[in-house]
Amino acid sequence: MSTHAPRPILVGLDGSNHASRAVDWAIAEATSRKLPLHLVHALETGVTVGSPMTVVPTDLGDQRWILETALRHIRKAAPELSVTSAITSGPASVALEDASAEADTLVVGARGRGVVGSILLGSTSLHVVNHAHSPVVVVREESSDAEARTAEHVVVGFDGSHLSDDALAFAFAAASHRRLPLDVVIAWDTEELATYQLAPAIAEEVRAAANHHRHELAAAAAAPWAEKYPDVETRIHVVTDVPAKALVDRSADAALVVVGSRGLGSVRGAVLGSVSANVLRHAHGPVAVIRPTVS
Repeated sequence: MSTHAPRPILVGLDGSNHASRAVDWAIAEATSRKLPLHLVHALETGVTVGSPMTVVPTDLGDQRWILETALRHIRKAAPELSVTSAITSGPASVALEDASAEADTLVVGARGRGVVGSILLGSTSLHVVNHAHSPVVVVREESSDAEARTAEHVVVGFDGSHLSDDALAFAFAAASHRRLPLDVVIAWDTEELATYQLAPAIAEEVRAAANHHRHELAAAAAAPWAEKYPDVETRIHVVTDVPAKALVDRSADAALVVVGSRGLGSVRGAVLGSVSANVLRHAHGPVAVIRPTVS
């Protein structure tokens, strides 16, 4: 009987601090899950967007230090890990998209703070969360203040869509590996109730009924995974808030926030939904984006 080799955790490198953070995250993930690690660096563009003044050498040999530095770090931090690496020419976005077809998870860094002070995504990171064949985890370089934050839970956004069901599966496994509780967040904005001009007492009844319905929906979707991962404490939160804000707020002390790449509210044909896009841009920690499964 033949056995299939486990799919690796794939990491994009460009020599930046953001990519170094991605490597550290991937080391912990691969060690916890007993998976191999595969490092990829593409010559033409960085996996994360750093300074526009960065000069990229044109010789592949000049880029070898990026892989060698990462490999030395991995051998020191986790000598038991099985690690492979590749350096390619061409756009990083294409190299990582192609390599993700054989990966368990793709890990990339996020761009740092822009001139307007908001956290933005680099072009390659944005491309892979839209087009990768595997789940994508985006890791940003944390500020010194963020270093002190504690990872108290895993957070997953749920809206009843097929992708949020897949996000639940990923989130339960992530919480189990980390021995952390899982917070299932289902958020909705009650401003729509105001359009009906209901009497306050009736509006409160409608709100309570809607909250109960959403809680039952999330509980039913989570039940099979709670049975598979009995070690995970599952907490369901129905909140009346903008979904992206609810998830970003809970990311401050989260080991990981998990979202589907698009949900029920996405425009038909859209690749990255507005909720996942906003969480990626503003979350305080790593974000996992679950992509549609291609049959």
